[in-house]
Amino acid sequence: MCIPRLRFFSVSVLERQPLLAMCCIGALVAAAASATSATADPFRWTLIEDDTSEERTPDPARFAAADTANFEVIGTYANDFQDTSLGLVDAGASWFVADGVSFGLFGEALYASQDPDDAWGGGGGALLRWHFLQRERFTIFAEAGCGLLATDGRLPSEGTEINFTPRVSVGATVELNATTQLLARVGWLHVSNAQTGDENSGIDALAVGLGLSFAF
Repeated sequence: MCIPRLRFFSVSVLERQPLLAMCCIGALVAAAASATSATADPFRWTLIEDDTSEERTPDPARFAAADTANFEVIGTYANDFQDTSLGLVDAGASWFVADGVSFGLFGEALYASQDPDDAWGGGGGALLRWHFLQRERFTIFAEAGCGLLATDGRLPSEGTEINFTPRVSVGATVELNATTQLLARVGWLHVSNAQTGDENSGIDALAVGLGLSFAF
């Protein structure tokens, strides 16, 4: 009994108030059209907003990204825990051949404190470095390289004046600003003539280095 009365009431109202009925139908049609328009392309406004944001804040190349380059200056102290200590200053450039992997060339100046005579020298070499752990503000790396060194006296004291300098290290970089990294490393440094002389007295030293890396 309730349904017929409700139907009769609604039909009666529509018959008596045609203008009200037309307004209600128009409102329903407008609401449906609005909903259809909003869902037709749900990503349209998001994509426009994202593109504008990228134009306002371009991302600079991050440290250790492929095809970037750095200039480094590093000071190193090495000691063989016997009678020889070395002070070295390296300067060189490195290029990231892949993400996190760099190849570098360096020049090197050296001072050796040893018995009976100290020695000064210089040389250069190549270094391969892998930043195997990369975070927003720091990296951890492993590196290996080799150089050639000439000194004004025998090094070590029973050795020769021309030596090879293979080395292996682990280290870390910490971001100081957008273009500068603080670099620290610790590892093994070897100095010997690789059997190219009459004798092959060598040095095996623990080496600790600290320096700066500049993007360019």
